[in-house]
Amino acid sequence: MLRRLTKLLGASSIADPTESSPQRKNGLSFGGAVVLVTGAGSGIGQTCAVQFALHGCTKLFLVDLNRSKLEQTKARIQKEDVYPQIELLEANVTSEASMKAMVQQCVKTFGRLDIACNNAGIGGPPARTHEVSVKDYDMVCAVNERGTIICEKYEIEQMLCQEIGFGGQRGVIVNTSSIAGHCIIPTTAPYGASKHAVNALTRCDALRHAKDAIRVNCISPGAVWTPMVSEAGLPQQFIDMGAAQSPLKRYVTAEEAAYAILYLASPQASALSGVNLPVDCATMLLRSL
Repeated sequence: MLRRLTKLLGASSIADPTESSPQRKNGLSFGGAVVLVTGAGSGIGQTCAVQFALHGCTKLFLVDLNRSKLEQTKARIQKEDVYPQIELLEANVTSEASMKAMVQQCVKTFGRLDIACNNAGIGGPPARTHEVSVKDYDMVCAVNERGTIICEKYEIEQMLCQEIGFGGQRGVIVNTSSIAGHCIIPTTAPYGASKHAVNALTRCDALRHAKDAIRVNCISPGAVWTPMVSEAGLPQQFIDMGAAQSPLKRYVTAEEAAYAILYLASPQASALSGVNLPVDCATMLLRSL
């Protein structure tokens, strides 16, 4: 097809755009990339950190509110017999000063910031809107919405001032949203509102910074089976209900959510920006707006 087009146009040659495409490389590899992960102390964030290390990343900057959990993440990575350079930072994503310092410390340690995974988030207590306390609402939005915006503010600021790097980009950002940002779940109004905001932020920044070689995407997990869920002592009936709500009749694993993040962060996804990828065992098909 390309040769026929060349002949018709009378051009001597047209370069095949796929010749240098990263999609031609086998597997995901993050060698040479500086990766920052918030919420890295447990669940999806911890699993992300492990998977980045297993896929060749040698410079990891891990952030969480709980230092001891970060140490557990580091130990889990080293248990896999991989030993990247790891910087740990105990910080609160709701603090603008802390997030500004986070990016500055990452750059001071590793020289730049290639990939930022904004994963820190909380669920808040399930309740209908008229039952929600303003305190709970403020906390959910402070972490999920405000925290993501603050992180992106300083991540993008840094990426804009650095040269093209890993994967032919100035930087890549992957946010963690939720199917609650797409579907109506009546008892999670504050959480759903905060994740709608993450979706909008992702699209806005993807469009605004496409010309700057900065990609911005997000994933929307469904019910994810994490240690927090498995160790919560929930009744088996409640656990079974969570699995039954998806067409695949099971939970999403933290590994599956992490793989989606790694793909969106990788050069193999170089054509994707502004994408919101559901990782939900097809649950959204039953709850479409």
